[in-house]
Amino acid sequence: MKIIHIDNNPIGSFAYKNAGPRYDLNEDGSNKLIERYLPIQKGVFEKSAPNIDALIIASDLQGNVDGDGRTGLLGEHLAEYLRLLIESEFKISNQNTGVILAGDLYAPIDRRGGYGDVRKVYTSFRDAFRWVVGVNGNHDKIGVYKVDEPRFRKEENITILHKESKVIDDFNISGISGIIGNHLKPNRVEEDEYLTTLRTMLYDQPDLMVLHESPDFVADNFDGNEKIRQVIEDSPKNLIICGHRFWKEPWREYHNGSQVLNVNERVIVLIKQ
Repeated sequence: MKIIHIDNNPIGSFAYKNAGPRYDLNEDGSNKLIERYLPIQKGVFEKSAPNIDALIIASDLQGNVDGDGRTGLLGEHLAEYLRLLIESEFKISNQNTGVILAGDLYAPIDRRGGYGDVRKVYTSFRDAFRWVVGVNGNHDKIGVYKVDEPRFRKEENITILHKESKVIDDFNISGISGIIGNHLKPNRVEEDEYLTTLRTMLYDQPDLMVLHESPDFVADNFDGNEKIRQVIEDSPKNLIICGHRFWKEPWREYHNGSQVLNVNERVIVLIKQ
């Protein structure tokens, strides 16, 4: 798979709220809620995939939305909005659209950070589109109890990858959940294990390599992990989806031909050429 183009100007945005910085608090000591807007951009991809005409790719959907008489995670409410957008703007059926989520889908309403259950985000996207594939970010949890994640992984048309690959509708998709760090913490992988796994998967050249943690891009001073970038540059040409660190622009190509699409705090709708 190859990205051909991504428009710089968003085709729309979606309003949500999240907790403000710790140094700017309400009088009672709680975090102020800040209204923000998630940009939605359009792109074009090239891939032979008879059942898929569009891909929705997003990451770091860390916010909340009031709707239907309740407050829910940003991703829960975003899914139906994107379904309507795809069908009205591009005349593409939701059943010809797949979804890739690169992690960090959870945010508490009253403070920054946190670690919580993101199952409703996955089921909302699954119900709105053909399938959803993702990796856990460092703030994500699948369920509340130990038995929840094994059960959830059996859900139809939902795939959460960690150091594994799966073929879905002619897309060979590989993924590594979490970030590099102390394995005793949730969603952390020791550096040597992470980089070795990444290198092995990249040499297999899947259609999509999905990570949560992003590489850096030195030429534009885009933040990220230097060692992940080195593995990408020392491997065959690949397309990597990631998040975790914000880039001013989402798409860059490395000297070996690898493309990185960083969807931190944004949605990219890729339309098949």
